Amino acid sequence: MYKIKLEGMEFKGTTGVLPEEKTNPQPFIVTVEMDVEGTGDKTDCLEDTVNYAEVFDICKEVVEGESFNLIERMADEILTRLKSKVKLAEKIKVVVGKPEAPLPGKFVKAEVTVEYGK
Repeated sequence: MYKIKLEGMEFKGTTGVLPEEKTNPQPFIVTVEMDVEGTGDKTDCLEDTVNYAEVFDICKEVVEGESFNLIERMADEILTRLKSKVKLAEKIKVVVGKPEAPLPGKFVKAEVTVEYGK
């Protein structure tokens, strides 16, 4: 087993509870970490591991193609789609950050983490 991590993928989306968040796309930062039960480390074949492009595309589709009220729901939707498409992942962790959340002070980002697996 080995870990694969796609860190800091940036997309623009319209998730949030305020009306302006629904109409003005804002940045979201997504990180996906997976424990993989594949043999790509031995065979050097893409078929035996996780295709990074597929993971990236799933994250992009959810963030840019869907609109939610909460980043918790966005993260869960990414996790649900990854679970159904990435069969070699025994454990999946999805972190979604919102660096421009409408908060009344200085901060790096609002962030939520969802996980699946052992």
